[in-house]
Amino acid sequence: MFSRDSSISTYSRSNLLVWLALAFQAGVLNVGGFLACGRFVSHLTGFAGFFGLEAARLRGLEALGMLTVPLFFLLGS
Repeated sequence: MFSRDSSISTYSRSNLLVWLALAFQAGVLNVGGFLACGRFVSHLTGFAGFFGLEAARLRGLEALGMLTVPLFFLLGS
């Protein structure tokens, strides 16, 4: 698991496919959790999803509020 092999951090075609597959899988799980529970199951991408939802509904203040949670998380970590 923890190796000195840095091949995963290179921008090769096979690594990009793995990264895209993992991002797609995370999105599918997030949407599945939203459809099952009415809430996103991951906080950071969930709030990004809520931001998109509120922006699509043209609710600017609510969209800004949803954007502040991941923004403050990223600034604080």
